[in-house]
Amino acid sequence: MTEPARSKPGGRPHGLLVAAVRSASPRALANLVRRIGDFADAEDALQEALVAAATQWPRDGIPAEPAGWLTTVALRRWSDAVRAGAARRERERRAALLEAAPPGRPPDDGADGDADDTLSLYLLCCHPALRRSAQLALTLRVMGGLTTREIARALLVPEATVAQRISRAKATLRSLGRAEQFPHPDAADLPQRVAVVLEVLGVVHTEAHSPTGGDAITRPLLAVEALRLARELLARTPDHAPWRGEVMGWSRSSC
Repeated sequence: MTEPARSKPGGRPHGLLVAAVRSASPRALANLVRRIGDFADAEDALQEALVAAATQWPRDGIPAEPAGWLTTVALRRWSDAVRAGAARRERERRAALLEAAPPGRPPDDGADGDADDTLSLYLLCCHPALRRSAQLALTLRVMGGLTTREIARALLVPEATVAQRISRAKATLRSLGRAEQFPHPDAADLPQRVAVVLEVLGVVHTEAHSPTGGDAITRPLLAVEALRLARELLARTPDHAPWRGEVMGWSRSSC
């Protein structure tokens, strides 16, 4: 795999690095879920890539395509783990003379820069198997990029409650099994999922213009991402959909 070109190194300010990670992580996670097919495995692979980014980006510079870089590195780490697991199982098979479990399928080569599954993963996080409060907390954390503290402030609940909701939501998605991890939403539950996505966009937009912490007065990248997702949602919304008017209002809002 070939990593995307990167900007020149030179002591990038910490704020720029954090902003790049926050902006790129949701898109990278969406790509990984589509390629790997399992939410938990994709998230674990992304965490490995973020650890690598924390070391390499301050030294070498922020890549020209941060999401592509994270996806590529995460896929490489996941592929290595799959191969290591297959080798371990083979050793166990030989030792116990048992049939080996089939190894996991290898990932596609490289990151697909043209595909953006971010909106699809927003809708996935709003899975009907989760309570609405869990849908909201999980989507804000995984896709919105907000911290547990920021989510707690927005939802007016304790941080421990938010953390518990996110943990349980991930466990529920994991228990659904690989086949159910990344489905196209049914027409029957799509309105409810869209309603949660719109609520998420509202919380993200508020955090962008009134940050919970830090020295910045605003967080423009969050506002831009919320606007981008609203426009993507509008592009996928049928003309007859009852929520089209609200989505249209979001897509025309100012950053």
